[in-house]
Amino acid sequence: MDVKISPRGTGACPFCRKNDRCIILVKMRETMRDIKDPEKSGLEIVVYNCPLFEEKF
Repeated sequence: MDVKISPRGTGACPFCRKNDRCIILVKMRETMRDIKDPEKSGLEIVVYNCPLFEEKF
């Protein structure tokens, strides 16, 4: 399953410097790898507050 955190651009992740190399995202991908029928899951994750957040700007 391909895990995308908030592909619509909401939440903190699109504005985080670590978005492409985030350890939380890596762990979620590992955990969700075994989900059956990932296309049907319709899962979207939006992170509003994160202890690892680093602003891009």
